[in-house]
Amino acid sequence: ARKAGEKAFRMANLTPRDMQGAEVHDCFSITEIVAYEILGFAEPGKGVELVKSGATTLPQVRSEKVKAPFEIPVNSGGGLIADGHPVGATGVRQVFEAYQQLSQRAAAHQIENVKKFLTFNMGGSLTTSVAMIWGRE
Repeated sequence: ARKAGEKAFRMANLTPRDMQGAEVHDCFSITEIVAYEILGFAEPGKGVELVKSGATTLPQVRSEKVKAPFEIPVNSGGGLIADGHPVGATGVRQVFEAYQQLSQRAAAHQIENVKKFLTFNMGGSLTTSVAMIWGRE
């Protein structure tokens, strides 16, 4: 999983901090937190702190100002859990969310001015991982 993220960032010549939004695999709540650490959004062991800071929440639904070095709204459309985790179609669902965000069609869960978006999906027992970076200029 870590290699997939590192390769995607290397191929795009970007870093995790360059991302303005993401859809990450969240079949279980802990999976999303671990993904933050795997992808470099949080230091190892600090994924929960990133969530508690509010940095992964859409700005329009936050109750407080973010207390984190950077912000990245994650799973703004509710993630896989909210969609019933459609096994086998999770990657397609994530790509559709990336499309909606980048084309400014995400309605109430739109990330303002998003131009760089990451999708990260896992399958099996963490042996199959796909990370893709999407963008618009």
